[in-house]
Amino acid sequence: MERNHRSAERAYKTSSSSSLVLNPSKSLSSTLLIAHPRTVPTGVQDIPYELIEHTISHLHDDNASLSACAVVCKLWTTPSHRFLFDTLRVIAGTDHQRLRQFADFVPSSKFACQGVRHFSLSHSPDTALHATDFEGPPSADFDLSLLTSLLSKMDRLESLAIAQACWKGSSISSILDEPKIHLPFLTKLSIGPFPFFHKIYHIQIIFDWFPSLRQLSIHEGILVDPQIVMEEAFTYPAQARKLSTPTALRLTTLDYRAFIYANFFVQSISRTLSTQSLRFISARITSRQSVMGIGDLLRIVGPVLEDLRLDLQFLFEEMTDVNSVARFNEDWILLSNKCLAVLRSLTLTISTCTAHSNGIHSTGVLLLPLLLETIESPHFRRFKLVFGGYEESTLGYIDLGNDWSSTEVQLLRLKTLERVEFGYTPTSKFIEPDPISDVIHDRLKAVLPTLASKNLLHR
Repeated sequence: MERNHRSAERAYKTSSSSSLVLNPSKSLSSTLLIAHPRTVPTGVQDIPYELIEHTISHLHDDNASLSACAVVCKLWTTPSHRFLFDTLRVIAGTDHQRLRQFADFVPSSKFACQGVRHFSLSHSPDTALHATDFEGPPSADFDLSLLTSLLSKMDRLESLAIAQACWKGSSISSILDEPKIHLPFLTKLSIGPFPFFHKIYHIQIIFDWFPSLRQLSIHEGILVDPQIVMEEAFTYPAQARKLSTPTALRLTTLDYRAFIYANFFVQSISRTLSTQSLRFISARITSRQSVMGIGDLLRIVGPVLEDLRLDLQFLFEEMTDVNSVARFNEDWILLSNKCLAVLRSLTLTISTCTAHSNGIHSTGVLLLPLLLETIESPHFRRFKLVFGGYEESTLGYIDLGNDWSSTEVQLLRLKTLERVEFGYTPTSKFIEPDPISDVIHDRLKAVLPTLASKNLLHR
């Protein structure tokens, strides 16, 4: 039996790296069954279930990439044998002739994962590839045991992308915080959509897990508990290591309220980063449900991060619910007191804005951000605005008072300022004009008479 095992392994290893064709006289299934006699447990042949199939997809010519994977959990129909079987299906690009099916667990197929440099686990639209719950229809949950076993064999892995991260309510630590997973050469990690990304230390310990990591991307993770995020941000950074290796950190979150926490989130993490090595942090917030939203680009420079630029691009959902807006305002004020007190200045470039809660819509270059009128913290009294570009010659300043009646606009240079618009979107044309819009417009006309005369200021 040991001789057969070695023969099967040699047949796999010595096959062409481009085609990976095994001995044509034997099927792959029979070869692996001989090599791994534990495939079919004794006494279960009469149980109606599908045998485990591990299929490797997108095995590139260099035999270094694994992608387009889907993890499957099959449920035994016999109630006394409710056992989830794992299936990994990987298709070799569009060439179905290179389809490989493995009838055994991943731990018994270590040689199939050796040499893999790039691994991508992507979402599959096929519901049959998803986990089947004990009750109800198939879900989008994937079983962690297969992924963990697979990663434990990829000791030469350089990049890992987990596109679908619905792990039965588990957090990222359930996937990666495994003693047997050791990826010393991993330089690029991409995770998401990730609906349970709510603990700030998850990012910090990732860099401890993977010492060579240079780029981390977290996509569409909902910060499900803002209060936890705020509290832990002041607890865990002190315990985290000084991060000296990453050169890029990209965070992507989902939820119209999330830009508050992303701002706070990035600030908290950046306190533990080495500014000598980390030059760019990007936090992007998107919304699947929103047809119209806000696109804002924030550049933040903090006193503790002299040379660090933080880019945050926002796309918010329409906030038509009064209670949501109220909670939004409260969280924003709380955030300002705890987080933005450390900021030296806040620079905003805003391309498009839709705020149905206050009736303001702006196209092109918007002068004031969404819900700015709700900010009461003294830390928000001064903003440095960028009109139409990032050149120093285009900077302007807005000094906020206690209310809009005392708002003063001091424009330094307007070389690239082309237009400022206040209006309403087609979907919100029945909304009554907001007096805030009138105040802003009147103030701008008062301090920008030349723009108004040149028809650069539109109503």
